[in-house]
Amino acid sequence: MKDVLELIGWMALVFAASVGASYAFHALVGRWRGPKLDPCGAKLRLRAAHGVYRCRVPEAGGGEWTVSSPIQRDAYVPLQVGETLTVEWPTPKGVVLFRTRVLSRDAVDHTFRIAAPESPRPQERRGEPRATEFPVDRVAFDGRPAELVDLSPKGCRLRTRFAPAPGSRVRVDLPWSEEPAFGAVLEQRAACFDASPGVEVRLVFEARVPVGLSG
Repeated sequence: MKDVLELIGWMALVFAASVGASYAFHALVGRWRGPKLDPCGAKLRLRAAHGVYRCRVPEAGGGEWTVSSPIQRDAYVPLQVGETLTVEWPTPKGVVLFRTRVLSRDAVDHTFRIAAPESPRPQERRGEPRATEFPVDRVAFDGRPAELVDLSPKGCRLRTRFAPAPGSRVRVDLPWSEEPAFGAVLEQRAACFDASPGVEVRLVFEARVPVGLSG
């Protein structure tokens, strides 16, 4: 009987230790990941095919966000169901960038619902150094010639004659990288390219890219 009680006691200790270790692990992971970001009340910057707009998030839940309809020239912007958007969400930890789509629209209050990001992770774009000198400054931008202005692992600026709409998904082929880089257009402005009128495009990459020959 004594041996049985000792065995039960050891099993209880092992169980308690495992529970404590599991709790400590999850608490440590939670601290490492930081506090969960709450989008309610957040101000968003939306980039659609026809423009860039600012909106708010009055409520969120169930994998969807309700977003106030942007207004342009005193009229509601008619975002279409199924339309793809690029979203910038400023947070105290950095900017969350993600692509989403319009799920539904409300004709009464002019709000619409978008798919929430699966695992939003803020990134501090200013923390990444930007290179301004490259082994080769000519790149292919969606198959068209372009010239790099600056480049970081998370984004770049380039000059070209091709003017994609903000929010567009684009491809950049860097001469020193075997894999193409895909990203979203953030904004563009008039610029000179090859001594002719063109545009300067700023974009953010979907994944980190090598900045030079050393990667």
